[in-house]
Amino acid sequence: MDSKNIFIACSAMLQKADWEKVSDESEWYYIGEGEKLNSELVQSNINQFFSDNSLYLVTDRHHSKEIAKANAVQEIQDAIVLFSEPTICDKEFKRFITFNKIGVAKHGVFGT
Repeated sequence: MDSKNIFIACSAMLQKADWEKVSDESEWYYIGEGEKLNSELVQSNINQFFSDNSLYLVTDRHHSKEIAKANAVQEIQDAIVLFSEPTICDKEFKRFITFNKIGVAKHGVFGT
């Protein structure tokens, strides 16, 4: 799938995702920012949340792409410098983890 279609499909489904609450107030949880990103925590969350070894990194219409789950942390670290909220999702556009430049992330599922 090309970048534009990945972005469009993910954007449509993301709006309908049910985000898991990690506290009474928010679905966002701290992962660290910049060089203090807790890469072990992020990779662990990715491994637990996604069963497939191939995911989509969704950033914009021009740079979204398929990535290997094993490389997801590095891809996110690179993307978060350029994009405010990169997202990784499965290839069915049903499971999402969205990252924010301020060092937080949230995960959700479409249609639960």
